[in-house]
Amino acid sequence: MTFLLVRWMVLSAQKIITEGTEHALAGTFQSSSDFLGDDKDRIPAFHLYGEREELADFLHCERIVARAAKHGWSIAAHRHANLHQFFWVKDRAVILNLEGRRHRLAAGRVVSLPIYTVHGFEFEPRTQGLVVTVAQHEVNALIERYPILASSLSQPRIITSQSTLADAFTNIEREFNRHDNWRSLGLRAAFLALVSCLARAAAPSLSKGGRAQDRVTQFLHAARRAFAEGGPVPSSGHKVQDFASQLGISPAHLNRLCQEVSGQSPGALIEAVRLQEAKRLLAYTRMTIAEVGYRLGFEDPSYFARAFKRGQGVSPKAYRQQLEAASEPVGKAPLPERCPDQNGALTRTVP
Repeated sequence: MTFLLVRWMVLSAQKIITEGTEHALAGTFQSSSDFLGDDKDRIPAFHLYGEREELADFLHCERIVARAAKHGWSIAAHRHANLHQFFWVKDRAVILNLEGRRHRLAAGRVVSLPIYTVHGFEFEPRTQGLVVTVAQHEVNALIERYPILASSLSQPRIITSQSTLADAFTNIEREFNRHDNWRSLGLRAAFLALVSCLARAAAPSLSKGGRAQDRVTQFLHAARRAFAEGGPVPSSGHKVQDFASQLGISPAHLNRLCQEVSGQSPGALIEAVRLQEAKRLLAYTRMTIAEVGYRLGFEDPSYFARAFKRGQGVSPKAYRQQLEAASEPVGKAPLPERCPDQNGALTRTVP
């Protein structure tokens, strides 16, 4: 009797876990209304695969058609706080909206999108390809074990697919659909093969940075996270010494690294990141210009307007008007394939 009772409890627990997993996987975005938080003052953050919880699997893999077809082959601009995504567009062209810029990508492109990267897609009907989604803590653990991956995984990447990359995506899908005792091991091996291929493909643009480039990449990643997360930035702003402390180095050492890699000071790079976040908030939220300034640590709206114009060349109001004027149907003008400079600063070292 005791054995049967224990057995019944185990089976009940397994049923609860299974149902919970199915619910998490079903918790994907259904429309642009499924945002985290108030959609007035936040860039849309889609709630995929139970993002507020642990992923049900080490990673999730699905075909582009599985989600895009349900939404008219158009995915609105959004970002993820805890998920890194990899897209392989096998055939047909696609329009990628990346950080406010539209890119026409030919078939066979691979896109790597770190956390907080604002992105959206306009696919042609019946586009084939795969989407691999991984929890950020898994990516962090991989970078900690293999620091050489930091540069290639911390920035958005648009890469021409080679046979090895295509094979890596296909192998992940194959392992994801298995149901044997080696599935988890196979998935991890397949994912490591994918990021290795991505790192190799990105290597030509990263070959002249070395350890200094990795450190500056980590610094910029921390700065972007600081501006994108949480509430308003303190009026004193985010300080160089705070980021240096996170990296375990002195402010003077961080300054030398930034000068070596970018020719700019850490303070200038922080301001570039703040400008980038201002552009995101102006483009993707309904916050007023003054609210954007307050959010980013500017106590005086006029000072924010001057700082924005100094960095962008136009006022915040004019920038918003330009975006509205540019919101026209796709195909009116050639679109670049080049991945833009994510932080607006490292033009010499980041493709």
